[in-house]
Amino acid sequence: MEAPRFELSPTSRFADRASDYARFRPSYPAEAIDAALAGMPIASGLVAADIGAGTGISSRLFAERGVRVLAVEPNAAMRESAEPHEGVTFVDGTAEATGLESASVDLVICAQAFHWFRPVEALAEFRRIVKPGGRLVTLDGVFEPGQNPVARWLISRDRGRHVRTRSQYQALYARVFATPRIEIQHRTWLPYTYCLAECTRPLS
Repeated sequence: MEAPRFELSPTSRFADRASDYARFRPSYPAEAIDAALAGMPIASGLVAADIGAGTGISSRLFAERGVRVLAVEPNAAMRESAEPHEGVTFVDGTAEATGLESASVDLVICAQAFHWFRPVEALAEFRRIVKPGGRLVTLDGVFEPGQNPVARWLISRDRGRHVRTRSQYQALYARVFATPRIEIQHRTWLPYTYCLAECTRPLS
């Protein structure tokens, strides 16, 4: 049986490929950034924690919108390979132990990284660091009825049995956060299906 992704040394797994990751890892659709920030206060006043930030691809996209980003990444080679951005500060930490202060960020982001985390511990940590009324947004591959067969094949190769369905994401996040909102996005230029999940920490 294949081991869960979080048991495959995720914090050091890409150390020898960090420069290639920085050069060739695809970016994320603008629609995903729009959806993550929709309805939030003016972006220039927001602080976000990008968990499992890698070389900062998603971090820079949010920083370009004016968000101040704390890019939490445990792999030193990834942090060192990141392209600098004045709005991004890298932090040595993991999803389960970010090292950030409680209720210190408005937004927690996980872009194509959640499948590497210990989900229960990570969600508890996200709830701890996000402010009441703050938001968790994750973007990851999903199996969805009727999706492009090429996208389904790519996701199965990329994520294997660790891909969740829409309902599985919903049930997992609802254990820790208020009822999550799930949006399915389809990338067409290189077929891929994303699950964009948005959760809010209750005010009380």
